[in-house]
Amino acid sequence: MFPPRLLGLIALAAVVGLTGWWLLSDRGPATGARETDPSRAASTSPAPNSTGSAPLVAGATSAPTIDASKSDRPIPPQPPRQPPRQPARDATPAAITMGETASSPSAPDGAGRAETSNAAATPPTPTSLGASSPTSPPSPSPSPPPAAAPAGAASPAASPAALPTAVSPPSSVGVTSNADLARAMQVQTADPVQARLLATRALDNGILSRSERERAYELINALAKLLFLNPNVNPNDPAMGVYTVETGDVLQKIVRTQKLECDYRLLKRLNAMPDEHKLRIGQRLRIPKSTFHAEVLKPEFRLNLYLGEGSDRVMVSSFPVGLGESNGTPTGLFKVRPSSKLVDPEWTHPRTGQHFVSKDPQNPIGTHWIGLLGVEDKNREFLGYGIHGTIEPDSIGESRSLGCVRMLAADVALVFECLTEPNSTILIK
Repeated sequence: MFPPRLLGLIALAAVVGLTGWWLLSDRGPATGARETDPSRAASTSPAPNSTGSAPLVAGATSAPTIDASKSDRPIPPQPPRQPPRQPARDATPAAITMGETASSPSAPDGAGRAETSNAAATPPTPTSLGASSPTSPPSPSPSPPPAAAPAGAASPAASPAALPTAVSPPSSVGVTSNADLARAMQVQTADPVQARLLATRALDNGILSRSERERAYELINALAKLLFLNPNVNPNDPAMGVYTVETGDVLQKIVRTQKLECDYRLLKRLNAMPDEHKLRIGQRLRIPKSTFHAEVLKPEFRLNLYLGEGSDRVMVSSFPVGLGESNGTPTGLFKVRPSSKLVDPEWTHPRTGQHFVSKDPQNPIGTHWIGLLGVEDKNREFLGYGIHGTIEPDSIGESRSLGCVRMLAADVALVFECLTEPNSTILIK
């Protein structure tokens, strides 16, 4: 028999051997299965998608779930699958609406063929706005223009950033007047007399755009502060003369003796005189050399004041006006009705019969009235019309009067001093 100590050692060795065999037989193959068995990997991966996950193998639904986070070895990453390349015709519709042509790969099937003939005959709007043509100057751009496409080729889509901020007018119209306006704005400081003449010519041609006319009016009124309403004598201004005050002179006498076509109060305004009764002998006064005329442009709600006649006339100022409701302001050539220029007039409302006394602050026609007399067959029967002020300044620029021409109080006061009878004319058109 074996001694007890030897038997104990044999038993211990057997237990150790069995334990080692059991450990090796259980862990080794399981680890390998996690690395290579697609059925086990599929249980931890979703269905095929754009991230490149492994596909699920048929029959793998019964495989046990394996928590990779608890594994002692990481699962080797699968190489990511690249998403399928989208064909060019899946481009967004915006590429087409911006002027893509039929030859572009962005055009959908069918629609591209339908657009081919139209694109050749009628360019898309963005392209036509920015394209150059033999009859119009090229649109300004910091980058050189693209090369011309062959005849019949589809034009590329125009980029919104490349569109010009303003569309140049056709070369057949507006070239001279636009050049005049540009030149006037360029020399307004160095030569305001020439700038005023050029701006007047540009406006009288009637071919400026609306925005160009607004700029010209702004220039005229800016030049008025330098020339017309400036007390300093400008020897280069042919529209204004100079009178030297003599003994016994008053403004009314100067107007009468010099046969000036203006109200005496205009001399006070032009020479910035705080008191017309304090004239000094030898004082030099600026005086107008010719007659004032006015034009009312109904579509623009504007009254333009001119000095002189014919090609020598210059626009000295421009004013916004209000007109008659329902197009009630008559048109044609008018003169100042005799003895109709009134300051702080009485007035009776022709519809309600309400009477307003002189200097009534509620008088709707304000503080100045200039009666109009029609001198054409079509407007001789119009009576009771005039140019006047208003107590409703918000009506300027609108058609809210009974047919008269409304002006702001300060504006009508200046026009009142300029228009005279019988030579001043007022053209309403």
